[in-house]
Amino acid sequence: MRYDALDSGTPDIGLVDSGVLPVEAFPSLLPGDPGRTMVMLDWNSSEFSRWRLQYAWDEARDAGDTDRQLVLQYLFGIGAHGAHKY
Repeated sequence: MRYDALDSGTPDIGLVDSGVLPVEAFPSLLPGDPGRTMVMLDWNSSEFSRWRLQYAWDEARDAGDTDRQLVLQYLFGIGAHGAHKY
């Protein structure tokens, strides 16, 4: 399991503090607090193969929407390597 979080804090922008420009003029500098939680299961079915299942909840969008991601991965190793020459 893994959890990622970020708190961008409040940026100090001189033009906004002086009232020359509104804070909306700098959309990429608006405060945010994105987060992501992931759960992963890993199973080695043999010495040459591995299955991985991962599910993630990603709350990084500005609108507060949650992206849900499901990944199923199969890894296998074939061919020559350090253990043998075939």
